[in-house]
Amino acid sequence: MIGEPAHSVHDSASRSRSNIVAASARPFRSSAYLNRRPTVIASRLCVRSDARSPIIEESSVILEEIREGSAVSDETFQRARTPAQRARRVEDVLTATRRLLAEADVTALSLGAIAREAGLASSNVLRYFGSREGVLLDLMDGEYALWLPDLDSGLRHTGTAIDIDQVAATTAATLAERPLLSRLIAASSELLRYPMPDEALERCRGQGRRNQAELARILGGALGVMLSVRDQAYLVAGLHAVVGAASGWSVQAAFPVDFETAARSLLAIQLEGLVVRAEKPRLSSAPRLE
Repeated sequence: MIGEPAHSVHDSASRSRSNIVAASARPFRSSAYLNRRPTVIASRLCVRSDARSPIIEESSVILEEIREGSAVSDETFQRARTPAQRARRVEDVLTATRRLLAEADVTALSLGAIAREAGLASSNVLRYFGSREGVLLDLMDGEYALWLPDLDSGLRHTGTAIDIDQVAATTAATLAERPLLSRLIAASSELLRYPMPDEALERCRGQGRRNQAELARILGGALGVMLSVRDQAYLVAGLHAVVGAASGWSVQAAFPVDFETAARSLLAIQLEGLVVRAEKPRLSSAPRLE
């Protein structure tokens, strides 16, 4: 994982999103109110100077909905009140995002596009996910949940440790069968650059810890090694780096590279190093030479 953003920026971003969600969820009052209120809200949006910041993009979309009267009001929007209704609303947003990503680039997909595809106002999407990045990272977690059992099943054909190259080949093959997961993994470092509300951030951390432990259990078990917590983190970071590199190089024409072949070779190198670290005593614990 990457370093966390500055706390003050994160707090400011969270407050701005909360203000926007609250403002856009209020019932409409009058044309004078609609003409005045967006200006008041916009004056509170100077959280980042980067024009491409998702914070500004999300805020602009919601303000445009308010100006045009297209934001869903209390009279037309049925709030999800039960846990089952909220779960259905979340799944509807994730399904809509998955449909859009069949053609759109992960990092280019906007909050407004997701909201329109799901049939919701942008403020409603923010209410459930906290940010555009929260939607995409939750979708990645869902894809992880589908991939890990397949990986476990593919490696669990023997009760003993298997060859590193075979583990790498199975891992690469199962990833190649899930291109959406590979694309989300490749984009995850970019998605994690931006601040998220506290609730979304904690949810993301919980997802990361859970997936890290499960991946370490599956691969460590197949290789017959016990990975330390630190090496579990390196396992996930290395996997994401491998997927990002293989994904990037597989879509250019100058030096054609097959995703599965590149991922298999790079993963074998990474796993070899982790196995050596797990099996050998730490260099720092060896007696010093005088």
